[in-house]
Amino acid sequence: MRYYTKNLLFVVIVFFCGCAGYKPPAPSPLVNFKPTLNVQQQWSMRASQGTSGEYLKLTPAIVDNKVFVNSYVGEITAVDANSGHKIWKTYTKMNLTSGLAAGNGMLFIGNSEGQVLAYQQSNGAFVWWAPLSSQVLATPGVNENVLLVKAENGQLSAFNINNAKQLWVYSHDEPTLILRGGSSPQVFGNKVVTGFASGELVVIDLHDGQFIWREPIAEGQGSMAVQRMVNIDVNPKIFNGIIYVATYQGKIAAVNLKSGKILWQHKLSSYSGLAVDNERVYVSDEEGHVWAFDRETGDVIWKQNDLSYRKITGPALVSNAIVVGDGQGYLHFMSPADGHFIARVLVHKNDGIIVEPITAGNSVFVYTQGGRLARFDVDG
Repeated sequence: MRYYTKNLLFVVIVFFCGCAGYKPPAPSPLVNFKPTLNVQQQWSMRASQGTSGEYLKLTPAIVDNKVFVNSYVGEITAVDANSGHKIWKTYTKMNLTSGLAAGNGMLFIGNSEGQVLAYQQSNGAFVWWAPLSSQVLATPGVNENVLLVKAENGQLSAFNINNAKQLWVYSHDEPTLILRGGSSPQVFGNKVVTGFASGELVVIDLHDGQFIWREPIAEGQGSMAVQRMVNIDVNPKIFNGIIYVATYQGKIAAVNLKSGKILWQHKLSSYSGLAVDNERVYVSDEEGHVWAFDRETGDVIWKQNDLSYRKITGPALVSNAIVVGDGQGYLHFMSPADGHFIARVLVHKNDGIIVEPITAGNSVFVYTQGGRLARFDVDG
């Protein structure tokens, strides 16, 4: 189990270890299987310096056959999605702590100083910046002319995408101890959906920032603050008017977007991510298990246990497969029907993957902690 705030690290070591001899569970060994899915690497390149040892989910953005990535030390790089060739690279001379969002010909990113910045997609030129209340770890959200940025202290701000004018601010009280990360704001119509470290799911009016409803997905249990952590670090997914979301040390739940009513829930702990298709909801839990739930009823369909403690990412959907990355640099492909392995590829040995893969058509783009960007194509 890993925690990612400096304030929390000492507390967790004392609580769970009790002695210097504590060792975390070893990653499960790779299992043997007969691959039935053809996965081919198209290209791989060193795009940046990556996270530089920080725990940061530096999510790439893909727009018009270009892949954009950033590094903690301030690089933003544009790569041709077809060839893997670098198009441009800019050096911001600041610590970039969020992933990239793209919209209206621009890229948006947050930094450690509590600022959000905009750059041109065409050449990386700086456009504007705006101040925030604290550093940004969650990838911003974009909807037409509105940029949404959630700071680490729980404050959600909306800006005019073109001129950086602040439109509104929604403030949410957050616990003292939180995981290092954050749920990115998602937009559906005129509603903004986001989760907070308190375990609450909140829906806000896109135009004026007034909250429409809030619903606790999980409530902390235990005598110590670390036991009561129920962060929503998973990005909510919206499908057919239903929000699917999961919390750390809490639950996965399906919630009606209009009313906030919980339709089903299941005990589970996740900070990695989830994916949704017509039939199922897929989620990676904190111990490295991948689950599939019936999207409508919440019944467990299957559970894949053979990736335990491999520090897997949230799942992504590509062709007729589910794919997750792991902390040793592998991509694992599974059958959506029953979770059995159908392919496995090594991106780069011992170069961990903590950001869920990005898919476009039959292509999978993966960005490692060491700054390597690669594309794999799936047949089928």
